[in-house]
Amino acid sequence: MSALAQRAPLYSNPSHQLSELDATLEISRIAASNLDTIGHLDAIAGLVIKIGGVRQLELTGEPIALFISPLAWGQSKAGPHASALAEVTAHGLKWGELRLSFDPHSAAIESPLRLAKFVAQQTAAILNRAAFLEEQHSWHEQIDRLRRIIARRKAIHKAKAILSRAKRISERDALTLLCQYSRESGKTLHQVAEAFIFSDGEKWRPARRLTAVPTDAATTSNFAASTVRIASSR
Repeated sequence: MSALAQRAPLYSNPSHQLSELDATLEISRIAASNLDTIGHLDAIAGLVIKIGGVRQLELTGEPIALFISPLAWGQSKAGPHASALAEVTAHGLKWGELRLSFDPHSAAIESPLRLAKFVAQQTAAILNRAAFLEEQHSWHEQIDRLRRIIARRKAIHKAKAILSRAKRISERDALTLLCQYSRESGKTLHQVAEAFIFSDGEKWRPARRLTAVPTDAATTSNFAASTVRIASSR
């Protein structure tokens, strides 16, 4: 499962309230840790909700919605309330907006806007890291795929050269013969090439009949028979 899709249990005990200072210190510690799951956002939101007077923490924006759900923590109770908005952005990447809803009469917050900006910045840092790790994983998969492709092409090129030298035909004709053998044996071109290189007859069974590409008649006949022997021998 992608790191951007993982969620952790809410990091909070709703019955216990925190001061703004204690909450921000713990948020800094969580955001700076090496863990990369989106469960960090649950932990941060849980800490913010535990600050006296805070009612709800909400994230909005299409980029965020693509990665996490739900996007709101806490409850927006009836009664007077105010909100502080901050942009969720860090290092040039914009994820959306953060809305901090609080009771203006009972909130134990020195500056709601400053707190909202701080939480938004830490949230963006976590999202940046998770997105980077996901992209890094994608690049590793692409690199592995390209390495496999290169390895296959090298094997085919080597088998082509071996056949070309052994039968004194062009590499183009050798490749055509390899392709024909691949079709008739039901094996991939790479499997056929490896069988010729390593002379491993267990990897595939010889084709029923092999018709060579345009060369002289003797070479064509001899090549078809010797190809089966080469592939079947150890």
